[in-house]
Amino acid sequence: MTPTVFAEQTAVAGKGQPEYSQLPCHQVVGDPQGRVVFCWTLSWKERLRVLLSGKLWHQVLTFRQPLQPQMLGVEKPTMLHPAIRWNEGNLVVQDHRDGTIYEEATEFERSVRGLPRFSRKQP
Repeated sequence: MTPTVFAEQTAVAGKGQPEYSQLPCHQVVGDPQGRVVFCWTLSWKERLRVLLSGKLWHQVLTFRQPLQPQMLGVEKPTMLHPAIRWNEGNLVVQDHRDGTIYEEATEFERSVRGLPRFSRKQP
């Protein structure tokens, strides 16, 4: 498996640390769990092994610290553009390029922050 560069990538984990492979990643802005997304590409041989065995082995270096939650999946997670983020001024998730408000993401952020539900004011 090799780490894969992808369109939504916002950072590189391990950059400047020669003892580690560099991992292209997307740091999910405003995510209360601090989610970071990585993408891997499997060789044909690896694909066949997974197909035949139905197993994928996952190892994590913890350096004897508590294990943090891990999520593996085959579906691409939702990753918003870095310009789309929580706006402290008007308490919504907003695209800071054009002002678009993302209502579903706003509802989630408001619930996590203990704020009342979002209601779009009618002119």
